[in-house]
Amino acid sequence: MKTAIVTRLSADPTTPRLLLFFAGWGMDSRPFATLGREGYDTAVVWDYADPAPVDPALLSRYAEICVVAWSFGVPYAARFIAGHHDSLPITRCVAVCGTLHPVDDRLGIPRDIFSGTLEGLSDRTLAKFRRRMTGSSAAAARFESVAPQRSLDSLAEELRRVDTDGPAPDPTFDTAWIAPADHIIPPEAQKRAWEGRAEVKMLPDGTPHMPDFGPILEREIADKRLISRSFGSAGSTYDGEASIQHEVARHLAALWETAGPAEGPVVEFGTGTGYLTSLISRTGRPMRLYDIVPVMDGVVRADAEIMTALLTSDPAPAAIISASTVQWFNSPRRFLRRALRALKPGAMLAISTFGPDTYRELAPFQQARPAYLSADDLRALTRELEAEGIADAAWTIVEEGERRVLTFPSTRHLLDHTRRSGVNGTRLGGIGAARALMAAAPVSLTYAPVYLLMRRR
Repeated sequence: MKTAIVTRLSADPTTPRLLLFFAGWGMDSRPFATLGREGYDTAVVWDYADPAPVDPALLSRYAEICVVAWSFGVPYAARFIAGHHDSLPITRCVAVCGTLHPVDDRLGIPRDIFSGTLEGLSDRTLAKFRRRMTGSSAAAARFESVAPQRSLDSLAEELRRVDTDGPAPDPTFDTAWIAPADHIIPPEAQKRAWEGRAEVKMLPDGTPHMPDFGPILEREIADKRLISRSFGSAGSTYDGEASIQHEVARHLAALWETAGPAEGPVVEFGTGTGYLTSLISRTGRPMRLYDIVPVMDGVVRADAEIMTALLTSDPAPAAIISASTVQWFNSPRRFLRRALRALKPGAMLAISTFGPDTYRELAPFQQARPAYLSADDLRALTRELEAEGIADAAWTIVEEGERRVLTFPSTRHLLDHTRRSGVNGTRLGGIGAARALMAAAPVSLTYAPVYLLMRRR
């Protein structure tokens, strides 16, 4: 495989982040020269006939890696993730218009179509493929201005290698996006392939096999610089607006104490202004505190999603506790799995987050939303961890909290609340969405808390 950095937008030298994009068949880096997400460098991987792995020296520079794979890049990304999930700080993993079964009559490209493409490959058939890939002759003409510079021999060799390598065995993706007008990999085959393996999301009607990746990246990859700025600027106003978050923190602390936590230090991620910290500190336990935007003295600046290695420091923690934080991560499920694995036997993980109905009034107007998890999502995760022998089933609690609705005098008061509480860490979907929001004039916001407690077996 060949790899090249195409954009450098990871401006934070203390926490450099990488978007690792696995391109489809026949590509190089040229069509993706402007691909990017704020706060992340972007590297493109292509040519799966080349046996060379992604450069380890390049990957070692980054504190967080998000993987996005398109088309035939999906099975190669899956193999990469499976081979590095313990050695690299991989968080979000997204598949776009591809499956783990590249050549398959039910789950990928039908065998006869694949064989016909390989056997009849020529300049003429390649041009036809690109029209089908991009969705129209006009789009194909635009694509030609940045078309990959590769020989037909190299494209044929890549196809043969894809066929030889076969399906990827590991379902490692958080979400899978499917294009309704995909004329390369049938949408129905993609739906079958991802059923029960990843959250499936549909692109807008008419979207071809090669979509606009920008909106997908906006929705899937957290802009952590924006999140940091939002909460940092709300440090002085947060407590005045965070009545629901304070209720959630009190309930989480009560659940944790009732569960009988083991003796020893407590690690708290996402300390904010310290409300949960004050509740836990009353127990007399020593605490180690981490936040991406430290507001209080004694808090270490760290992105909790990628800093579970801190948990191995001596003395080992008896608990990890976090309130109203993990929904801002790229992949809360991966964090919870890693955090529980990092704990010593008998230690407890206690978190609160919010369910999908949270801020449902704003959902139609948002460009991206936090990674809200339902109680069913958390129950499914605990069953996996219990089956793997990591979580102690006798000590697992998943609880839906009381749903709360805040009402405001006007939409502007509602938006002031989101700004002053720091929870405007995702943008509205442009000027049009902002106008539509003001026209709809919502005056209420829903909060749907969810709680999870697990003990390391």
